Amino acid sequence: ESSDRIKSLIEDCRAHAESSNNIQLVDSVTAELIIIHTLSHLLIAEISLQCGYSASSLSERIYAQDGMRGILIYTSTPDSEGTLGGLSSLAKPARFENILLRALDSATWCSSDPLCFEKILTISEPLNGAACHSCLLLPETTCELMNYFLDRGVLNDSSRLIRNNVV
Repeated sequence: ESSDRIKSLIEDCRAHAESSNNIQLVDSVTAELIIIHTLSHLLIAEISLQCGYSASSLSERIYAQDGMRGILIYTSTPDSEGTLGGLSSLAKPARFENILLRALDSATWCSSDPLCFEKILTISEPLNGAACHSCLLLPETTCELMNYFLDRGVLNDSSRLIRNNVV
């Protein structure tokens, strides 16, 4: 089901890109990009909840092309919200494992379900699947990809694989 869901989202994104003559976007949308970007938003939200950083004080960099697969989450403003040193302490294995597992758990529900999960809330936005302001959308300054290419529904199978490698 997850693989059909991601294929459908990729097709929708590519159709939208072609209709808007954005040829560069057509080839850049991949399953890896959607999964990694969705995981990045979940991690930022969980870091914000667990550790006191506001989501707007964090930014992301997604690496999902040319054989790269990774996420960089960093503080975007050095002020009272925190420092890169404080954020880097969250990457210690014991702390990060807890954050990752909680982030994956948060992908299983949204306060706007079933409307969010069934893409009823995003029907006018073809560049997202199950993603709304209650679950995945972040402040514009935080998201490198303008809150596009997100779908918590595609993490169902992926989260099992991640959990098996973490736990």
